[in-house]
Amino acid sequence: MPNFTVKAAHACAASLALFLLSGCHSSHSSQFSASAQAFPVGVQPFDNYLNEVERYLLEHRAFISDDKAQEMSMNMPFECGTQYRNIGVLLVHGLGDSPYFFRDVANAMCSEGIHVRTILLPGHGSKPGDMLNVSYQQWQTETNHHIRLFSEEVDNLYIGGFSTGANLTTIASFSMAEELDIKGLMHFSPAFKSRFFVSRLAPYIDSLFPWPNVEEEDNPSRYNSTAMPGFAAYQESVNVLQDLFSKSEKEKRALNLPVLMVVAEKDSVVDTKKSS
Repeated sequence: MPNFTVKAAHACAASLALFLLSGCHSSHSSQFSASAQAFPVGVQPFDNYLNEVERYLLEHRAFISDDKAQEMSMNMPFECGTQYRNIGVLLVHGLGDSPYFFRDVANAMCSEGIHVRTILLPGHGSKPGDMLNVSYQQWQTETNHHIRLFSEEVDNLYIGGFSTGANLTTIASFSMAEELDIKGLMHFSPAFKSRFFVSRLAPYIDSLFPWPNVEEEDNPSRYNSTAMPGFAAYQESVNVLQDLFSKSEKEKRALNLPVLMVVAEKDSVVDTKKSS
């Protein structure tokens, strides 16, 4: 009963906050409706995964320009340095983003003899409406799948990501680092805690307010609008991660991995004090 009371209180507070601060946003555009077909998950090997994702995006992406080839390229998962096996780095993008975020850093690493691979999280790359059907567990399962898959192809595996992607790979490390001999983490603006009040309430209200913001989609590499289930999935990753950190402190057992962390001095989205 106490848990129900807490959830009800959160829901009421969230409803009032959203009503006062932003109102109830909605859209009937096809961009903001979920695709009938599910995003391909658990596909292997990686070449097959690329083919399946490409097929899905070609069919379901709401293109915003006449240059469909460029939009596809910006949102597709990719890898480079495939001729190298000694060191591999798997990178996972953030909420509403795409693998395009890693293009420059991936090319730089590949030119130094490192095999870099990126993935596309379910709900991304196609249209904002596909975020209506996402969940934290779906993202975590897909992340873990690709970590395990890549570990079989390289000798020394490093994993990491941007924002939410950093959360997912850190969580995976707690259960997979020892088994797969993961060598370290590489994080860009890890979103261990958000500055947005709405994200903390999202798990309680994702069915009540599916669209906290609806904006014109004019960025080919990421969404401007994010459905509440996306915020909820992100917040669940924060909750799981904080539980793991707390459990580690109580058991006096830390995640013993070297970490490269790139964090902005002043971040408007992420609480950087919680990243150290």
